[in-house]
Amino acid sequence: MGSILKPIIYRLFVGMGKELSDSVDTSPIVIKLVSGKWAPKESVRSNVSIPMQISLTEALQKSRNIPTIKIAEELGWDMIEKLLIDYVPNLIVPLSEYPSQLLGSIELSFQNVAFAFDKFIQDECHDIIDGVRDPDNSSLLTLSDPKSTTLAPVIQSKIGGLSFFGKTGTSNKGNDNWFVAFDGRYSAIS
Repeated sequence: MGSILKPIIYRLFVGMGKELSDSVDTSPIVIKLVSGKWAPKESVRSNVSIPMQISLTEALQKSRNIPTIKIAEELGWDMIEKLLIDYVPNLIVPLSEYPSQLLGSIELSFQNVAFAFDKFIQDECHDIIDGVRDPDNSSLLTLSDPKSTTLAPVIQSKIGGLSFFGKTGTSNKGNDNWFVAFDGRYSAIS
């Protein structure tokens, strides 16, 4: 499923007390698993220098892997696992032994991806409308300006002025590509 899972993950982070304006360290991390050591890496397309501290907003918009894992480790694998299972019922547990799932290394059917994003969009919209979530703390709205996300390099002048939620995801060294979008009325997955 690749990085399309990250908006859901960041929704959970905010629900657990994080603010998208909070800073996170971007330095490398090594996690000790029963199966051995694991070190998340940034995308090979991330050949730009990354500051040592970035906001959660930037981590989400630029789809950074290391900050995602650092926040999850800080907040606790067990709690994230309990919340994430509502979106991804076939999550492999314990999450603490399979943390790469937070970066999208999980297989889901097209129907399960659609279910996860329908739930995510509904939950985000209801929380904003009901005043439970500040719009500035919404991963849905944070990814609604394509010019500030990973979509920026591919946005053409015809759609560059539009506002819509969109998130890309790749896996298997770029062989599998996903895209989810929502324009306030319609959602799309490809």
